Amino acid sequence: MDKVRFFAVVALSGFVNAGLPLGAHAQELDAATTEYVPVDDAVVTAPAKLPDGFYPALSLGANLNLASNSNVVGQVDGLSLLTGISIAGELHLISGMHDFRNRISLTEAWSKTPTLKRFVKSNDVLDVESLYKLFLWPVGGLYARANLLTTVFATEQVTSEPVTYVPDGGDPADDGQTVRRFELSDPLQPLTVSESLGAFLDPIQEPHLQLSLRAGFGGRHTLADGARLITSDEDPDAIVFETLEDVHQAGLELFGGAGGRAVEDRLRYDVGLVALVPFINNDDRDRNALDLARIGFHADLNVAVFDWMSLSYQLRVVNDPQLVDDLQVQNNLLITLAYTVVKKPEPPPAPDPLAAELAAEKARADAAEARAVAAEARAVAAEQAAATQPGATTAEASEPAPSETTPQQPAEESAPTEPTAPAPADPNEGTATPAVEQP
Repeated sequence: MDKVRFFAVVALSGFVNAGLPLGAHAQELDAATTEYVPVDDAVVTAPAKLPDGFYPALSLGANLNLASNSNVVGQVDGLSLLTGISIAGELHLISGMHDFRNRISLTEAWSKTPTLKRFVKSNDVLDVESLYKLFLWPVGGLYARANLLTTVFATEQVTSEPVTYVPDGGDPADDGQTVRRFELSDPLQPLTVSESLGAFLDPIQEPHLQLSLRAGFGGRHTLADGARLITSDEDPDAIVFETLEDVHQAGLELFGGAGGRAVEDRLRYDVGLVALVPFINNDDRDRNALDLARIGFHADLNVAVFDWMSLSYQLRVVNDPQLVDDLQVQNNLLITLAYTVVKKPEPPPAPDPLAAELAAEKARADAAEARAVAAEARAVAAEQAAATQPGATTAEASEPAPSETTPQQPAEESAPTEPTAPAPADPNEGTATPAVEQP
């Protein structure tokens, strides 16, 4: 763990000393990539091992990067600043065979560089999801899911010098706009709503690996009519953009993902792949369902350097031909100061098989000992009851004891036959023994 903290601190120091904001790459993508990448659903990895009840969770995060240069060779003079906030909340309900999870996350980031004297939005994502699972057997059942993904603020392309923007296929002289701030989309635009119904399977639900599979019928609606997307900036004198339209799709949806935690819960990972084959769509180019298949991949890695600081990396790759022809890629590397307001309890640890076997053996031994003690007590009680019965006492008193009769009989047979003097107190002694007086 010390090595993990060491390398994370070294990485943070490198970013600060180099004067490079942590979100610089996201700023370059800005409207061209960041704002139009619909983030797919995260892996739902909550095992149904918690007791029934409500489980809320809420965490707050903030990041700040500051770099200032003055007369430094190879650096631009001025102040570079990146700041952002994040909010993540969850309400998880478990009741018997029902598992209902609701989550919301908000991520915002702004940056300011020496060439741009104003703050520019570099990240803006609002993600809300509800997932219901009906467990028909321990590792699977039916599910229903709904998700909303959008931005909160308006999106602009900001440059230090005026730039000409030309619509795709247009003439720069007639259709171009030469401005420093070019509006790309309104607040809450684009807004993507997706829903799906089907069956799920959670074959592995261990702390280090939680596997989730889903298959069903899904729908997706992206409201982006009028939004603009930068498609080419190869010519600095004429940046090409296209205007987006609303997209509606429905068809077969497949999802597979894995997540888990390790290194004393300080390392957490989450990967997922989702595909939607839209047999129903509003494509005006008459492409088939496979050509319009929407495939999305996401990967998240979080390392808790300290309880209050974490290093996070996020990767989003989306192929959405009906909305955008090009492949959309987004990378984010963040160092976040986090504070957990409400912490969700962890599931109880799995019982140790050896300990369970020893406990069962001890229980069986205790039960056998208890039965032996009970049997002994019953025997003593029976003896005491028999000894106190009146009939049994009289019969025992009338019978001679074997110890009194057995030794006396051989004693009389072995007695000597020599004559003895008659006792004066017994006059019948002579007649009782006539055989003794014969010569």
